[in-house]
Amino acid sequence: TFLAPIAMLLLFVFSTALTGSLIFGKPALLYLDGKKKDALTLLTYTLVIFFVITFISLLVLFLFNH
Repeated sequence: TFLAPIAMLLLFVFSTALTGSLIFGKPALLYLDGKKKDALTLLTYTLVIFFVITFISLLVLFLFNH
């Protein structure tokens, strides 16, 4: 039916909004409070950890599928 693509797009938009607020929410609040160094440090650590988790997950998937 035509509802399946709509539901998938809505789920994608919700997931993107939630992930964006989790990753950028606290650093944005810190930045607006004038704690720019803390905000950039937290954002950098969050993005690095997210990248490492993603890389390890993809590596495990690649190794166990071959």
